[in-house]
Amino acid sequence: MDLFNLHFKGAIPVPRVFTAVFFLSFIPQFVSRGSGHVFLQFVLLGTFSVVLNTTADLMVILLAGPLGKKIRSSAVFRRRQRKL
Repeated sequence: MDLFNLHFKGAIPVPRVFTAVFFLSFIPQFVSRGSGHVFLQFVLLGTFSVVLNTTADLMVILLAGPLGKKIRSSAVFRRRQRKL
């Protein structure tokens, strides 16, 4: 097995593990046993978090193209970039 495949297979689960640890450590503080089914509260809060994160990602994706074109066509940006 070459180094690339070894790294690729090892890196795939890492973001999922961090996400799981985040949800398991962050969401319980918003779950109340007296407010109904705990599992349903977990699912709803997790879904709400995923929807908010996906919405933010989509906004960045949709704005990146037009903003990049505007920045690239800006003479001020080109002048400041040359100074760096």
